[in-house]
Formats: sequence, structure tokens, C-alpha cells
Amino acid sequence: MKKVDGKTNIIGLWNGTIDDLIRPFLTGGDIVRARRIAPMYIKYCRMFRIRADIAFAQGPCHETGKLTFTGIAKPEWNNFAGLGITGAGAKQTFADEDLGVIAHIAHLAWYVYPDHVHSLCSRKFDPRHFASKTKNHPKYNGDTTLGNLSGRWAYPGKYKQPDGSWITYDMKIAKYANIINSAVEETPVVKPIILLQRGDKGEEVKKLQKYLTSVGFYLVVDGDYGPRTEGAVKAFQKREKLEITGYVNDITKKKMNDFIVVEPEKLDVLVQMGHIGRTHGATGARGEKTFTKALGMAMKKLLKKTDLKFRVMEADNWLSPEPNKATIFISLHYDGSSNKEARGYSLGFKPNSDEKFKEELAVSYGKLCEFTRRRDNYTSNLANYYAWTTNKNRSYQHTDCKYYALLEHGFGSNKIEHTWMMSNIDLIAKHHIDLITEFLNAEE
Repeated sequence: MKKVDGKTNIIGLWNGTIDDLIRPFLTGGDIVRARRIAPMYIKYCRMFRIRADIAFAQGPCHETGKLTFTGIAKPEWNNFAGLGITGAGAKQTFADEDLGVIAHIAHLAWYVYPDHVHSLCSRKFDPRHFASKTKNHPKYNGDTTLGNLSGRWAYPGKYKQPDGSWITYDMKIAKYANIINSAVEETPVVKPIILLQRGDKGEEVKKLQKYLTSVGFYLVVDGDYGPRTEGAVKAFQKREKLEITGYVNDITKKKMNDFIVVEPEKLDVLVQMGHIGRTHGATGARGEKTFTKALGMAMKKLLKKTDLKFRVMEADNWLSPEPNKATIFISLHYDGSSNKEARGYSLGFKPNSDEKFKEELAVSYGKLCEFTRRRDNYTSNLANYYAWTTNKNRSYQHTDCKYYALLEHGFGSNKIEHTWMMSNIDLIAKHHIDLITEFLNAEE
């Protein structure tokens, strides 16, 4: 295999074995532990597309003194790369070996990738995974070679030897990597074929644009592979943990289902648990999420016993492609007010849509709860957030349903109504499912 040196790319797939990785330990060090963690390095390096020979040479071989931990770090810390060990008294531990390996690989990714490339690529797993105001990986400078770590991962990055010569950080790692690879055969690199890229035009580009729109990257389908299409491709590649290039190669196209748009099944009923999943913006009244989730789950349990085609969803997890189709869309909520005496239930609905189901729900629910019915609500905010849009400048809408109903079940800020709603989750769920079933049966 080609010798590793400072010009070797850290990004790549390595085809060696566990026995190859532990070869440096045949002359000393903790070979038992090396054999135990070697499979972890192979596994996680493949996830990140980082060369396992280089990572293993850097961490278990060099940083830990072949797992003897003669420096500041202790064996029980599971810190295989000196993460956070910046001087005497510094300490960074990991709960187990697996997490220690993940942290090492994620920190390497912080240097060699412009942005997160995996769900493990975050500060949750790598405590040194710092972000700036504008970048998740501020250490990334476009140089993905081993030599780029000298003076950056380890400072000063060059060390004077007893004979007066100098050795760099990357040279130390390369020494171990070349021992690891002494019996590893070179794997031919097969470059992906570029199929579409910026500047292309035609029907294939239109298919690409239609597919990207169907999975949430909204584009004008004009057959012109311009900067917006390129940006959408990059966003897709980032989301799917592919190499971010902006062009479509055979790997990206396969991930895009060969540009084939799969239409979601039309449902009988789509149930939205109001505000669930939201952390900012319209997050609901105090305690509302607890109510909407409990009610949604109770309805789901009952829906499973019917023959209806249904989906119970959070506030924003629409399926692609949009719009999501159903006969009935019902969104579950309760109201809130600083006025503790405010009371009553109300209905929201899509303007100019059929109000038949909404009215039946309003009357029937009123009999069940015996609350006062308040004025219907169909504000633009409700329309844009919950299910549909009336804004002609927007190129999409979330849903395409025959009947819409957004039910504010009462006031959670009113002690009497809140107590009744929370005490009667199952009763309310049964009411809604019975009404929906009867209504749809009458429609047939």
C-alpha cells in the first residue's frame, strides 16, 4: 500500500483488518485493549469516511503511547486522542470505550469536513466540537491532509530530536500508519460518475428538480441546472450524509431513487398533534403539548382498531412529497389566556373549504364537554402554520384535504376546563374516532 505521509488525505475508506491495526502493538503496549477497540475504529471510521489506519495510528498508537497512558490521561478515562488534555490538571473522560472512539473520530471530522457529516458528528459526542457563530466546523480550512494536523491538533507540531533533527506531528502518526499498512494491499479507487452538474439543461434536470421539490427542496422546474438547483443538491447531500459536491453522480442519483417521485398514500384521516416537536415560534399555550400528545396517542390507539388509513403526526413532520392528502385533517389543541376566566372551545378551518365535518365536530364535541362555543378561527397565521396556505407567493401547501378542522378543545388556563380535558383524554379520543368513522361511512 502507498506510504502514508503528510500529504495523505485523512478522508477515505481503508480496507485493512483488525490484525493490521494492532500490528504496532506486536512490539509492546496493551495489545489486548488494542484488539478490543480496533473493530470500533473500523466501524466508526467507515461511518465518517475517515481512514481507520490514520485514526488508529494517531490515537491508540501515538497519543496514548500504545495504550500505556504514561501522560496526563488515565486508562479509565477512555480518551484515546488526548481530547481536552491541554496541560497538567486537565481532564476529559468518556463513559466507555465506544464513546471514546466516537469522540476521537468526530473530532477528526471537525478538522477535515466543512460541516456535520453524521448524527454522531456533534458536541454531544465530541466535547471539543466547538462551533462559531457562522460555522459548525470553524477549524476546517479546506486542507484534509495528515500534515494539516501538525501545529493545529498538536502544538507546536514539530519536535527536536536528540540528534538535532526535527520531526513533525504528522511524521509520528505516519510512522505507525505505515507499520499498520505494511501488509495491506492497495484498493483501486473508483471515482463516481458525474451525471448532472451546474450548467446542464434538459429533461433530466427537470426530473431532478421535480424530485428535489418532492422531498422538500422547492425549485422552479425549468430544466436549468443553475445555482438554486446546485444549492438544493448540496442541501440534499448534506441531509443524506453524502459527499457535498453540488453535482449529481451515480451515488447521489441512487440515493435520490433515480429521480422517481413516490406519492404518499391518500389517507382517510390525518391527525396533527398541535405544537408537538416545535421548540420555537408557535409552541403553544402552557401545558398544551402534554394535552395534544396524550390525546393524539389515545386516538392512534383507537385508530389501529379500525380499517381507516390514518397517520398521527407532530406539528411539522409532513411527509414528502407535499401536499399530504387525506379526506379529513384534524388538528388537536387547547387555548390559553392570561385571563383565568376565559373559557370555551372553538374551531379553525381552511377558508373556502367544505365546513360539513367541522360543523358536525363542533356540535358533537359541544354536547360532550358542555363548554361554550366561541367564534370560529381562520386567521392567516393559523392557515400558514397548521396545514395550508392562502399566500399565492408560496409554491406549496402542506395538505390537500377535503375537510379541515382545528379544534381548540377549551382553555388550559381555565382550571375547570383544564381539569375536565386532562381527566377525559380517553373519552375525547373515543368521541373523535367514533365521529370520524361515522362521518366517513356516511360519505361512501
